[in-house]
Amino acid sequence: MIAAFASILVPLLVGRLDRCVLLAVLLAVMAAASLVSALAPAYGVLIGSRVLVGITIGGFWAIAGSLAMRLVPGPSVPRAMVLVFGGVSVAAVLGVPAGTILGDWLGWRAAFGALAALSAAVLVAALVFRPRLPAAEPVRPRAVVAQLRNPALVAGIVATALLVTGHYGAYTFVSSALLDISGVAGALIGVLLLGYGVLGLVGNLLAGPRAARVPGRVAAVIGVGIGATLALFPLVGATPWGGAALLLVWGLAYGGAPVTLQTWVMAAAASCSTSRSRSAPRRAAWWWTHRACPACRAVVRRGAGAARPGDGAAGARHAGRPVAVVTGPVAMVDEPGKACEHAEAPVTAPDASAPAVGRVVGTEDSTPLQFSVALAPEQYLQLDDVVVTVRPVPGIGPVLTAGVVTEVRARHEGATFGSDVFLIADGVLPAQVQEIAEVTTTRVEPECYVPPTPGSIATRATGEERARALYFDQMDLKVPVGLGRDGDPIYLNLEFLDGTRGGHVSISGISGVATKTSFALFLLYSIFRSGVLGRRSVNAKALVFSVKGEDLLFLDHANTKLDEDLVSAYATLGLPAGPFPSAGFFAPPTPDDLSGRPYVSGRTSGVSAFWWTLAEFCAEELLPYVFADAEDERNQYTMVIHQVAGRLRREATPVGDGGVLIGGQVLRTYDDLVEFISDRLTDEDERRDWAGPVTGTGTINAFLRRLRSSLKPLRTIVRGDLPDTPGRRVSTDGAQVTVVDLHNLPERAQRFVVGVVLASETRKKEAAGPGGLLFTMLDELNKYAPREGSSPIKEVLLDIAERGRSLGIILIGAQQTASEVERRIVSNSSVKVVGRLDPAEAGRPEYGFLPPSQRQRATLAKPGTMFVSQPEIPVPLAVEFPFPAWATRLSESAGPPPAATNGHANRACDPFARLPAAPADDDDAPF
Repeated sequence: MIAAFASILVPLLVGRLDRCVLLAVLLAVMAAASLVSALAPAYGVLIGSRVLVGITIGGFWAIAGSLAMRLVPGPSVPRAMVLVFGGVSVAAVLGVPAGTILGDWLGWRAAFGALAALSAAVLVAALVFRPRLPAAEPVRPRAVVAQLRNPALVAGIVATALLVTGHYGAYTFVSSALLDISGVAGALIGVLLLGYGVLGLVGNLLAGPRAARVPGRVAAVIGVGIGATLALFPLVGATPWGGAALLLVWGLAYGGAPVTLQTWVMAAAASCSTSRSRSAPRRAAWWWTHRACPACRAVVRRGAGAARPGDGAAGARHAGRPVAVVTGPVAMVDEPGKACEHAEAPVTAPDASAPAVGRVVGTEDSTPLQFSVALAPEQYLQLDDVVVTVRPVPGIGPVLTAGVVTEVRARHEGATFGSDVFLIADGVLPAQVQEIAEVTTTRVEPECYVPPTPGSIATRATGEERARALYFDQMDLKVPVGLGRDGDPIYLNLEFLDGTRGGHVSISGISGVATKTSFALFLLYSIFRSGVLGRRSVNAKALVFSVKGEDLLFLDHANTKLDEDLVSAYATLGLPAGPFPSAGFFAPPTPDDLSGRPYVSGRTSGVSAFWWTLAEFCAEELLPYVFADAEDERNQYTMVIHQVAGRLRREATPVGDGGVLIGGQVLRTYDDLVEFISDRLTDEDERRDWAGPVTGTGTINAFLRRLRSSLKPLRTIVRGDLPDTPGRRVSTDGAQVTVVDLHNLPERAQRFVVGVVLASETRKKEAAGPGGLLFTMLDELNKYAPREGSSPIKEVLLDIAERGRSLGIILIGAQQTASEVERRIVSNSSVKVVGRLDPAEAGRPEYGFLPPSQRQRATLAKPGTMFVSQPEIPVPLAVEFPFPAWATRLSESAGPPPAATNGHANRACDPFARLPAAPADDDDAPF
């Protein structure tokens, strides 16, 4: 009973623990328990040690079959299963007699001591020779419950319970039956039981290969054999010879039971599909569906790594006869490159780890840059799979052509009319389903551009072959950006991100569906946390402008949805799962609040308010950024803007707390400044000096209208009435990631902030040199750098796009429509990323880097799926990036907000810190 419960509980408790590590732990417990049994001072201690032994036995039975499957290549699995369960028979043959002899000779304690020593020896061997066998996913209770809804599995469990219970119920009395019914001499009982064990080993060897194909039938034969033996015992077993014969037949029948029942249960479990997360794609068992020759039962078309439950076999033929579908691990499989004697042209594979999926077709033209593959029966290719084929070239040798599947088609060969499909389905019209995959070449090695020859074997690329096909082997610095359709990581070359060979990222997609901001943040997280920057990470910064709510104010908080699956997804990419470790946050001050509190509601600490003083506004000539609309350059008042800005710089004198003194007047608010400029431009005597000698009244009035319309948007962030405190200006000095929250500002104020901050950071980088990196993330790029017109902020963004990478400034721009963004900004982006697209937008020439199939897929892409294009790989790659490990809103924040990371926590936490101190002699409050 202990072993039975342990076989269920152990897999649930160990989670993702490496299965070979689990085996070593079980062996260690077995050795310790046996040693305790040998030294047990009392009966209770002995019983306790046997409970531990029961746990180890149950744990072993829970993982034994899966270990056999994973330790050997696919074709060898049936033989491995036979060996594993043959060990049980060998132990029954030799273990019991050996233990009995040793116990009679040296005592029962010595027998347990010998078992402890043997377990320790096996433990050492397991630690020395074991490979790594990490669990693909943890066993969860709900998965166990789901398996109980699988009729085939339930049938296997019931058959196991009945067969094993019946066997051991009868075997308990085998000695008494031989003595009392058959009249066998007591001295011969041991010899007969030894024969029973030997024939059990033979039964295991005979049943294993057959159970791999039809476990249910073999189990039925075993059950009938054991039942018949027991039923005949009163009749045939009444003599010594009859009883001995029945005992040996019994041993032969039951010897095949363990491997047969285990194979039945594992085959049935594999057919029960379980849902998995985006970070853990489904992987079908290689051994579930095969085509086998009915004459010799050899597998003709193997589906290693690709076969799926439920694949049809209609129309398949081999040696002139229909090919049968075989379920379960196939024992008599042909080795790669070989065939059974009836096969005429088997599909072969270069090696066992890279099974053939088909051959290059001969009915369509193959070119060095594109070719098609006809898929073999029971094989499939999906979009984005990586395919490799090799052809010999005289004088050069083998030439490898690798590519990515960009289209897959299926059709009936032999059908002429659309209605023929019904005749084919009814078996009246002969036809065959043929799937053809179109492959776009990504790499040719060596560079001899010859077309793949028709009939050449095509394989699905994995491991190092996949890395070569996608140029990952030539990337010295790889940045993981997500998982491919095959569940393996996809990388970007850092040299096209950090300015070495290119820079800038353009991300396009529908707002709210394309997850542009999430992907941009994940890209920053991957750059900073993957270790790819090395020592440069100290001087690498990110500046993020947030225009959509307060979602980005919690980047330094862990996400409450961070579970084991998400941690595993990040681990697959080589990343830790957690929040951004160093983040600073800025927000505008609350309107009409002289304390300067940041204008946020969700996060009450760790956020600093930012604004510009009137003195800075005048000295740094920030007036042009007030007129940041794209149409401003087409108006004549542009000259007035620069005239007034220059006059303010020359005449303004700073006074306390950011105010200015101009023309004898002290200005404290943005309203005061606008009114002062308006007075100067409407005064006949002053107008000439402030607007220029030839500026007309209409131009001045147009300027003033636009200037007055900026009062409401800008009066909150251009101030001279707040106490000046350190840290109020947006800066990337205090944290690795700096978030500037703009969502509470009007659009015109957002333009002003983005333009001024970017210009300031660009000047700082020019002065500091290209030693560090500044990644600038800006959403709604089409608003700040539209295709038509010009503006100060657009000029700043163009400057970053064209020479920013030489300064170490990298723009990560996101937009709904790349067709509405300045062409030079998009064309200077080395990395282009596309999420869900509007169908009309997908047809524009800006997305010409996407193959036609990917353009269509982009209109259907789910959140979290992106198409990534980079210079080294000619075909964009589809990636799925994991859910954020950091909080994306207040409700996802795991725990209380931490202390601020931008160096201004105290000021941000105490909104009254800026209020003037009370006089020392102030009267006490009258209450």
